[in-house]
Amino acid sequence: SLRLVHLGIVSEEKFPEAVLSGIGEVDILFIPLDGSSLSPTVAYRLALTFSPKIIIPLSENASILRQFLKEADAESVKSIDKLVLKKKDISEKNGEVIVLANV
Repeated sequence: SLRLVHLGIVSEEKFPEAVLSGIGEVDILFIPLDGSSLSPTVAYRLALTFSPKIIIPLSENASILRQFLKEADAESVKSIDKLVLKKKDISEKNGEVIVLANV
């Protein structure tokens, strides 16, 4: 099975270790980028603290999304309409950024 984590809108730049250990291993992390709570730079750093195999940024603001992708060194990532994954597909991934279209 895959472990999906959706952070929701957060304003904390760091989660307590108890929270991170309580969540455990994260396969796919969804991180909303609204531009008012965390900067794209801080949001990316926060995402990495979960050591996810895949990071999916969620933003309707193209500028904020571009900033996040730049921070993640993933500026060449193109958005996709559909994502189908199995556990075996992501076992070797480490913090790969995937952008979903129309999110």
